Amino acid sequence: LLVDPARHFIPKSALLRFIDAMALHKLNSLQIHLTDDQGWRKV
Repeated sequence: LLVDPARHFIPKSALLRFIDAMALHKLNSLQIHLTDDQGWRKV
């Protein structure tokens, strides 16, 4: 499962639900795309 919070905000509770659902279906690979040039802003 690939999760991309770099482009779209995903709350911590949703990520924990993803992990619980993965465990239920015996999936053991989670990729979290944390950074991206579109997700960083210069202030």
